[in-house]
Amino acid sequence: MTRKIAGSHASKIMAFAVLSAITTAQPATAQPTPSQAAKDLLLKAPPPPDLTITAIGQQSGWQYTYRQPGGTSTLSASEACRAVVAPQGKRVQLQVTSSDTIHEWHVPALGIKATAIPGRIDSVDLKTSQLGTFAGNDNQRIAITISIVTPVAFAAWQRTCLAP
Repeated sequence: MTRKIAGSHASKIMAFAVLSAITTAQPATAQPTPSQAAKDLLLKAPPPPDLTITAIGQQSGWQYTYRQPGGTSTLSASEACRAVVAPQGKRVQLQVTSSDTIHEWHVPALGIKATAIPGRIDSVDLKTSQLGTFAGNDNQRIAITISIVTPVAFAAWQRTCLAP
């Protein structure tokens, strides 16, 4: 036996059925989702640098320390070797900080500008594909020189200029 539903009650049931169908249905045009390869690329951490150079700004100039992965010690450049030297073709990270006031570490030819603020570290990746010596300065007009050399020349420089 079927039962007939009276006027307004029937329209409420019909509205509920239509609403349920609309909210559970998939949209006709779904947004594209990134491929798994793209997701992996976005979430993948960059490889560690082959060399990390820390530049510490001081009123009298810059002090540089060098650290390689797995190295337990940090090596400081001697007074005679105050230019930044980096090996060609290696991933080099420059970390800039200050011991006293705000400084700028700026080498326009390499597209590098980092701000040295006491208590903070500003990190930039050095472009080491091009051999050469590049000049820059900081906001106090203290000269900055960076030389990109072959890996063999860098090893020789390390033996001469870095003291444990």
